[in-house]
Amino acid sequence: MDSAELQTERKRIADLRATLTALPFCDAVHSVTATAGETAIPSQEDAVLHCMWARRTVELVLLVRTNIYPRDAREILWRMDALTANRPDAVPVLVADAISATAKEMLRDRRAAYFDAGGSLFLCSEPVYVHIDRPSPRPMASRVQSLFRGSRAQVVHCLLLAPRTWFGATHLAEQAGVSPGTASVVLRHLEQHEWVHTRGRGPTKQRRVADAGCLLDAWTRSNEAVRPFSVRDYYVPVVPEQALALELQRAFTAHGGDYALTGESAAQRYAPFLSTVSRIHCLVAPRDGRIDSVLRDLDARRVDQGANLSVTPAPFPGAFASREQVDGVWLASPVIVYLDLLRVGGRGREMARHLRRERIGY
Repeated sequence: MDSAELQTERKRIADLRATLTALPFCDAVHSVTATAGETAIPSQEDAVLHCMWARRTVELVLLVRTNIYPRDAREILWRMDALTANRPDAVPVLVADAISATAKEMLRDRRAAYFDAGGSLFLCSEPVYVHIDRPSPRPMASRVQSLFRGSRAQVVHCLLLAPRTWFGATHLAEQAGVSPGTASVVLRHLEQHEWVHTRGRGPTKQRRVADAGCLLDAWTRSNEAVRPFSVRDYYVPVVPEQALALELQRAFTAHGGDYALTGESAAQRYAPFLSTVSRIHCLVAPRDGRIDSVLRDLDARRVDQGANLSVTPAPFPGAFASREQVDGVWLASPVIVYLDLLRVGGRGREMARHLRRERIGY
């Protein structure tokens, strides 16, 4: 272990000590370096904390690691079981730089203790129960969020539209309209999180979505952590909503621009839920100069209140490739519409749940 790794390990242990000391029921914490014989797990990274909780001494055996994904969590659980078998009174604790959300869930299901650099702490051992849930440390959080941005989001979106299909990297790249390298990177990250099943090896290796609902939920959580795209609001002197949607179709066709309805207007066409929809949410291609011509054609006027048309950039470059035409107008894919509804607020979340149940199906 080099000096930088050793320094990082010591900082994680010091952070855990500080977190434990701040707990109201923790009277004292001190640490000793553990030997391989003491922990029954031969690793130079292990350490021991002795805590006094409610006048009871508890020994925490720390297993220090870097980034933990589901596969790593299973190996850690095996080591924890081995340690507990040798020292029943000891409480194993995983101390890591970062732990993925799925790995944390696996650990909690087994009542296995963990602590990460973001300050998340889970301890479930008599007489103590602690669960502090904080955002993942920036490197892992950024890595997860990057899966749902730009061309990588196109790959995830393609997988969610065909969750039962086995894809090789090249085939997936062609379907998503990205480079094989981008598809391979995304598939590798998804495999780390166990969001895909795999079969075959080397050039014949294929992946398929393991749990589409879990992957869509991960995309939802990622969106909650980032700033939404800018929205421009307009008033167009055309009512009702059905007439305005058809006018949008006419204007975009006339000027050669791409668009797709999203939000409540699209969801209502996919899976009717509301009695009326008063505003259209429209996705457009970023930096497309033809949009201004379309808006002039519609006599659209920028407003702060009373808008019946909201315009926002498409979430990723290939968003229009999966649009569907319903009732004479173009709609974004149900997956995109679902994600956008969750940002709308109000009854958007109810409508999102309805769309997911009736149209998306996972």
